[in-house]
Amino acid sequence: MKTKLFSSFLLTIALAFICTELNGSCSSCSKKDSTSVNSTNLPLNLSIYIDLSDRIVKERDGLQASKDTAIVGFITRELNNKLWKKNIKYAKDRIKVFFYPAPNSNEINQLSKSLEVDFGQFDKKQTKEKMNAAQNLNANFNKSLQTIYDNSISEHKFIGSDIWGFFDTKAKDMCVKNGYRNVLVILTDGYIYDEHRNKIEGNQANYITKQTLAKEMSLIPTGKKVEGLEVLVLEVNADPIGDFNKIEETIGEWFKSMGITKFKIAETDLPKNTESIIQNFLNQK
Repeated sequence: MKTKLFSSFLLTIALAFICTELNGSCSSCSKKDSTSVNSTNLPLNLSIYIDLSDRIVKERDGLQASKDTAIVGFITRELNNKLWKKNIKYAKDRIKVFFYPAPNSNEINQLSKSLEVDFGQFDKKQTKEKMNAAQNLNANFNKSLQTIYDNSISEHKFIGSDIWGFFDTKAKDMCVKNGYRNVLVILTDGYIYDEHRNKIEGNQANYITKQTLAKEMSLIPTGKKVEGLEVLVLEVNADPIGDFNKIEETIGEWFKSMGITKFKIAETDLPKNTESIIQNFLNQK
C-alpha cells in the first residue's frame, strides 16, 4: 500500500513538473512569436528625411549629395529585396522621401511627389503595375533625387532642416502607421538648426550647434510621444570630429524622451560601410 502511495506521489510531482515546463515553453514561444510578428512579418513603412542644408555641398569621403543619393539607393534596393522575397502581389510596404521644411521651389516640390510609393494602394488587378513600380523604384528615386540636389546646389538657397520642429509637429502623423513596422531614416550632419526656430530654456535649446555642444546643453523635449517609431540617423559629420559622441548622446537622450527606444546614430562614412549599417538595422529582429 505504501509503495502504491509513494508511486502515486512521484507521478503527481512528475506531472506537475512537466506541466510547468510546458507552460514555460509555451510562454516563451508566445513571446518569441509576438516579437517575430512585430519585427519581421509586418510590412515596412519607410520614411527618409533629408537635411537639405549646405551640408550637401560638403566633402568627406566624397561629395555629400552623391553619398545621400547612394544611401537612398541602398534603402530602395533593400526594400526591393524584401518585396520579391515574399509574394509581391500582397505586399503593402510603403516608402517616401521628404524634406522639412519643404523647399521653396515648385519644381523640387513636384519631384518630391515622385519620391513616394505605397505598394498597398495597388488593387488585385494591378499586379503588373505593382511589379513595374518595384522594378523601377531605385532608378526613379535616383533620377528625382539627382535633379533635386542639382537644383539646390545651383540655386545655392539652402533651406536648412527643422528636425526639432518635425518631431514636435509632424513625425507621428507622417511616419507612424498602424499595422506597419515604422522606420525613419534621417540624413543629416547632426547640427539641428533652423533660423526660424531657435529657443533656449536654461541649459536646454531646440537646436544643436558647436556652441550648445561646448556648453553641454541638451535638447528641449518636444512633449510629444512617438512610440512605435524606429529611427536611424546617418551621415553625422561632426566638426571637430570629437563632437560626434556629444551629438550622439544629445540626440539619443532626446529620442528617449519621446518614447523612441530603438534607434541608431551613425557617423558619416564610406557609402559601402553605411550600406552595412542600413542592412543590419532593417534586418534586426
